[in-house]
Amino acid sequence: MRIFRITAIPLFLTVAAACSQRQSFTIRGNISGLQTGDTLKFSEVVLPGYTAVQDFVVIVSDTSGFSCTSELEHDRLYALEYLPKSGNAPISDRRWKEFIASPGDTITFTGSRDYIYYAALSGGMYDDPALAEYLNADDSLGMLRGDCLRNAVLARDSKDEEQARYWGDKFNRFYEEHSGGVERVRELRNSYIESKPEGSLYLLVQQIPETSWELDEVKRKFGSFSEELKSSHYGRLQAGYISEMEVLLPGRPAPDFSLTLSDGRKVTKEDFGGKYLLFYNWGLCPGSMFIDGQVRELYSRYKDNGLEAVGLTESIGTIRATYEASDSPADSTLRNSLAGMLAHPWKAEAETGTGQAENKEMSDTYHIAGMPFFILIGPDGTLLARGFSETFFEIRDMLDKEFTAQADSLRR
Repeated sequence: MRIFRITAIPLFLTVAAACSQRQSFTIRGNISGLQTGDTLKFSEVVLPGYTAVQDFVVIVSDTSGFSCTSELEHDRLYALEYLPKSGNAPISDRRWKEFIASPGDTITFTGSRDYIYYAALSGGMYDDPALAEYLNADDSLGMLRGDCLRNAVLARDSKDEEQARYWGDKFNRFYEEHSGGVERVRELRNSYIESKPEGSLYLLVQQIPETSWELDEVKRKFGSFSEELKSSHYGRLQAGYISEMEVLLPGRPAPDFSLTLSDGRKVTKEDFGGKYLLFYNWGLCPGSMFIDGQVRELYSRYKDNGLEAVGLTESIGTIRATYEASDSPADSTLRNSLAGMLAHPWKAEAETGTGQAENKEMSDTYHIAGMPFFILIGPDGTLLARGFSETFFEIRDMLDKEFTAQADSLRR
């Protein structure tokens, strides 16, 4: 890890090159409100899993701004995280500020401390007017949504249950109530895409995670990209990921796996032979809370007909702690949702974020890309379905049809 202590805006610090192919790139910040001693952490975002690997940090010593120079051997997706020396980081609906840097770029952040994750970007690819207009509109919408979350949290912390409910509802219904802004952002994104018939580095990087659940569409887009993009660092990564994902297409043999369940039991793919096996990756997200009851109902309906289920989550302890802390009337909806999650009827849960290497390996093998995420394996070990919430409803229809046909056959 590299630490840059920035004492004045003209100061440039350069790390020695690791090889002759590396070129310099510069980051500048015009962020008002930063305090001496604040930390700006810059991490590489490793795709497709969106894992952040810390690269370097900037320690603010002069609040007039900052500038630092490092080196790159290829394009890189970065994340900026803000860690104040004292107090809490501003509440936001984003975990960090993403940006893509290429060798030779100078990337500038312009904004304020309270909205640092919505800072405007310039330099490099961000000087493209169509991309800048789209991202600025998206950031503006994000700032409004973040304000709703901030107000909800502040009201909750001050025990103002009425305001906490009001702003919580505003946050949950934000996209519905701001449909005009959402549509505007969508139009600007489409305009940018149309202006790049042979693709762009931004579009390439953005679509890599989508390969996990939109393989056919990603292949179509990738096929239209320029040869220069295809041969780039992220182009080669995308091509390799497409090959990996083709192994997980419905109809292919499901990869082997081994899991350690939360009660200590060990299970493998062979233990579920002859039955339908539903994997459900869930956690503290609105999507899981919305669909969890329907997953429980589906399992209860068919558990005696040959359906097994295994829940996957990062940490049941985190879910339980959140449940125990949600004891105010304003948290009643959350508490009820978590109570259902902690009482899953299938009794087989595997944690993917608490140190069991084989559980993490299974998640990586099946490229579980978020939550809620579903996988269905057939009685013969064939992978039948894999994807997000819409896939659950496909799975439900599939099982309804299969088990209804079985029941009809038995009645004949």
